[in-house]
Amino acid sequence: ILLFLCPALSMRLFAEDRKTQSLELLLTAPVRTSDIVLGKYLGGMGFVLLVLLCTAHYPLVLFIYGSPDLAVVLSGYMATILLTGSFMALGTLASACTESQVLAMIASFAALLVIWVASWAEPSSGGAWWAAALAHLSLLNHFDQMTKGIIRLEDLVYYLSFIGFFL
Repeated sequence: ILLFLCPALSMRLFAEDRKTQSLELLLTAPVRTSDIVLGKYLGGMGFVLLVLLCTAHYPLVLFIYGSPDLAVVLSGYMATILLTGSFMALGTLASACTESQVLAMIASFAALLVIWVASWAEPSSGGAWWAAALAHLSLLNHFDQMTKGIIRLEDLVYYLSFIGFFL
């Protein structure tokens, strides 16, 4: 769902401003460009976090009727927030590169799909270094580790670097 939702939400962040030529007005305001980018990104992330907040009752029901591992539930939510942040950062870049909202959505969806499919690369022991590199670049491989309750510094650095790079 996030693969479709994030490009749809991020497609207007900058593309609409470029199309209506209000970006020039925004850029001449007494704020830094990085503040504008961060503000638009955080606005999109805030909406997605509200959508994720709507799922908070599911773990509550699990805790009432069962005894799930709290660390796994929290790491799953953290992984989802980091994955969403990565999707929105790439969508923000796609929106900033074009004035067409539709093109921004298609470009960000295509780029996210390529990064998603990179998880299908199976690193073999025969020395296929490119398959190992593709698997490491995949957002999904890092996501899967975190949803199992395994929070590694490598995964956190990957997601934060991904977000920082695309912003």
